[in-house]
Amino acid sequence: MKTCSKCKIEKSIECFSKDKNRKVGIYPRCKDCCATYRLSVTKESRKQYNDKYIKSDKGKEVRHTYSISDKKKQQDKQYIKTEAGKNTRKMAQKTYFLNHPNLEDLRAIRSYITFVIKPSILERDNYSCQLCKINRNLVIHHVIPVKIDPSQILNPANLITLCKNCHKKAHNGSWHDLNKTIALHLTHLIKEI
Repeated sequence: MKTCSKCKIEKSIECFSKDKNRKVGIYPRCKDCCATYRLSVTKESRKQYNDKYIKSDKGKEVRHTYSISDKKKQQDKQYIKTEAGKNTRKMAQKTYFLNHPNLEDLRAIRSYITFVIKPSILERDNYSCQLCKINRNLVIHHVIPVKIDPSQILNPANLITLCKNCHKKAHNGSWHDLNKTIALHLTHLIKEI
């Protein structure tokens, strides 16, 4: 038997929740008192507390700093969508990767491929899949997989433009046959250049 600290009624131990942080291992309030408290703390009482905080000096100050940062974020998003913003971002990324070629890090390598090498490969392949000639959902594919020859990861002669469907076919276990076709196509492209 234990006495509840809230209602001061002596109840059996089953009426109390377990609490490992307490010396006794049992929460001081009974389950009924805890349920009553949870029901009393409703959305309205929380809203009243929030409204009171927002009207306080500290709440106004915090809200003002967040509103400034939100406005800045919106302006940045709008600028990035413009042509000038896209060009600025591309140039910044190119200069960063040219000045910081940390090529041991796989993330850096993938980013380097995406922002520096991928545009030239897409341009070389006329922005279309080299197997089915579709010009949407394009990805860059390594003809010789990186697992087999990691030294070919940045070699433009090992990269080709494929759509996502052809890229899946290239990686679903039949990449030997498909890559032979791609390799033949790639040799013709390189001879043209």
